Order: sequence, then C-alpha cells, then structure tokens
Amino acid sequence: MEENIIKKEFPGNRKDISPRHVVDENKKDDLQTFFLILGLIFNDLKGLIFFQKTIEDNYRKPNIDETSVHAGEYNGLIAQADKLLIATVGEFFKFIEKNKFVLNSMPFKLLLKKNNNQDYKNKWNDLVRLDDGSSILSKISRVRSNVAFHYDNSMEELRRGFINSFYLKEKDLVQHKRAFYSLGNDMENTRIYYSDAATQSYINSLIGIDDREKIMGAIKNMNYTIQWLLKIYLDSVKK
Repeated sequence: MEENIIKKEFPGNRKDISPRHVVDENKKDDLQTFFLILGLIFNDLKGLIFFQKTIEDNYRKPNIDETSVHAGEYNGLIAQADKLLIATVGEFFKFIEKNKFVLNSMPFKLLLKKNNNQDYKNKWNDLVRLDDGSSILSKISRVRSNVAFHYDNSMEELRRGFINSFYLKEKDLVQHKRAFYSLGNDMENTRIYYSDAATQSYINSLIGIDDREKIMGAIKNMNYTIQWLLKIYLDSVKK
C-alpha cells in the first residue's frame, strides 16, 4: 500500500492584468516588450537558483577529496547550475546592451521617477555600469558560448579544460587521478563525471575569485532590481 505523501506547493501572491496592458497586439511598444523579456530573465534566474538550492538543501555536501558516485553527481549538478547562472548573467547584459535605447527613452526614465528608493536605483545603475566595457563580460561570454548554451564551438575549449584537469593544474586532486564515470541502464544511474570536471576546470581558468564576486554581486542586484522594476512597471499599467 502506497504511503500518502503530502507534497509541497509553491507559495505566492497571484495577481492579474489585462493582456493588452502587457503587450498590445495592435501597437508595437518597445517598453512593453522590454518588460516582457525582463520577466523571462527573472524567471530563468529564479529557476536556476531554485535548482541549485534544492540540491544544496536536500543532498549531503561531499567531502573535498570524495570520489563516490554521490560526490560526482552532486558536484556535477552544482557545476551545471554554476555555468548556467554565469551564462544567464551574460545573456542579461547582452539584452541590456542591445536595448540601451529603451533605457534612454523618456517613458523608461519617467518610470524610474515613480519610485524614490535610491538603494534600488543605485543597484540598477551598478548593473548598467558593469555592462560598459567590463573585461569580465568577455569571460562570461566564453562560458556561455563554449560550455553552457552552445556546443558547436566547444571542442577545443573543453579539451583544454580536460587537459588542465587531468594533466596540468588540477592533476594532483584525488578526483583527477582517474577519469571517473557511471554507466547504468537509465539516466538516473548514468553520468560522465570527467566531462563535468573538464567543464568546471575550463570555467575556473576564466573566472577568478574577484570575477566570481562580481558575478555573484550582479546576480544579487539582478534579483532585487528586476523585481523592483517589474513592480513599478506593472503598478503603472495595471487597470
């Protein structure tokens, strides 16, 4: 007899708005589309953070020199969340760069004046300034293009990550004495751990400690400011 397991439900405060105040099918409005995509970016960021937190909260963190199946799966999933979060930050900045004309438009500037919270404005300005010629963006772009969202240009870069893991900088790690993998009869019992190691090594070769602090700061600011902007915008158009 199956046990009656009560599953969790997601919390939230549901509201609604007329679809035409989100996107008017008869009138192209760049500000509307900008906020539609900003909502998607927030959802993607939230989903990845939720995935990472679910792993960290529900599974034992392996010891630093552990080579078990559990360690390989845990570290591989955390590495997957890591690369996708970095890539999502990169996508956000590409979106901002391509749509600077919206940020400089009068409707957007008037929208910002509807709220006097200087802390959020400062966080938003910090994000926009990071987009202006920061060297970290080229590194993020390489992670995004080579090991996160695309595989067509990955051959040379991932090979370099593998060599770095097993022959050069990280060769003395216990986990890199052998190239580990699991092959089972289904997806749950299969994972190629050495591919995860190569990917993480490639990312680490690009993204240093200072860069990671900037990326984590950007993620934190994205979380706060996108919510803030969406609230201001939706309150202004809601009828």
